[in-house]
Amino acid sequence: MYKNVKVKLKKDVTSTDFWRATYHSDSNLGIRLVHNFDTMKKNYMKGKLYKYGSLEVEIPMSYYNKQNETIDFDTIEYGYIKDGKNIWDIDELS
Repeated sequence: MYKNVKVKLKKDVTSTDFWRATYHSDSNLGIRLVHNFDTMKKNYMKGKLYKYGSLEVEIPMSYYNKQNETIDFDTIEYGYIKDGKNIWDIDELS
């Protein structure tokens, strides 16, 4: 069971905070975000908030393979860990 929610990054979140919460890394691991951090702080993205507290967020990301760039929506699960979900403002849809 989950609720559809909309989420955006909290205003005080840094890029290091984001990558630590998303991939447990201080760097971007070669992944490029389609939206920059300022855009992600202003505009809502789709998410799902599950019954026991897990949060999934659809984040548009750009990946490179040997020939071309692929843009895709990655669904990142922030799990039940409060630190991971702490970077998001969550607005529940009615």
